[in-house]
Amino acid sequence: YVAGLLELRSGEMASAAERLGRVAAMDASDPYVAYFHGQAIEPQSPERALAEYERALALDPAQRSAAYRAASVLRRLGRIDGKPGNADSSEDQQQEEHAVVARRHEG
Repeated sequence: YVAGLLELRSGEMASAAERLGRVAAMDASDPYVAYFHGQAIEPQSPERALAEYERALALDPAQRSAAYRAASVLRRLGRIDGKPGNADSSEDQQQEEHAVVARRHEG
């Protein structure tokens, strides 16, 4: 896990994706593993990354980073309008991000 995080932080996305993917397969209950695996695969596979961010949020609904990344991916894929950071406060931003992900599950 730690080696995967170090690879992620140093920009070695392919090896980080492989290593964190193995960790995610071994421990599907850790929201942070899902989140960091999503980060590693996002450049090459935004759809799979979105699934990892959503899994992280399902495991820990308070994980704001996963909500932000999920909303960002949805925006880049053209599935929602707007830009991150338009909310008046961090609490409003968090509510907006969670609402975006929740709407995706409804549709």
